[in-house]
Amino acid sequence: MKKIIAVLLALLMLSACAAAANTTAVQTITAQQAHDLVHSGDPFILLDVRTAAEHYARRIAGAVNIPYDELAQRASTELPQLDMRVLIYCQSGRRSAIAAQTLATLDYTQVYDFGGINDWPFGTVSGEEITPPPSSASNNALTWVIVAVVALLVATVVIFRWIWVK
Repeated sequence: MKKIIAVLLALLMLSACAAAANTTAVQTITAQQAHDLVHSGDPFILLDVRTAAEHYARRIAGAVNIPYDELAQRASTELPQLDMRVLIYCQSGRRSAIAAQTLATLDYTQVYDFGGINDWPFGTVSGEEITPPPSSASNNALTWVIVAVVALLVATVVIFRWIWVK
């Protein structure tokens, strides 16, 4: 009986070690390393986790804006590929660290935190978005448009059937 318990404990410890080895560690990188990854030609998502106003005022070109406190709710729809390389930044590095941990807990496998835009020595842009990320309001509007079109089609079919039956 003692041998069976010892074997079970050993198996339990091995499975715990295997589970620990599979956890995603957030990789902290420098602005230079992030710049190199952006220009490597490999696919990536550049994620700005500051507020929309901060993003509008100054951002790295091509960045998607999802504030860090909305990331857990929006990640599955706006960042659907768990294996995509995600490069995260904020203003000074505090929010990007929180956001990186959030993505790691959501099973994203390539999370890179390069701190804040304050430490970004390369070019930035400001002003209007070229391709704004989808918002929940635009998704709701699209849903209502689809519902209205379907209702119009159903009403048309009913009217034509009523006319043809008489």
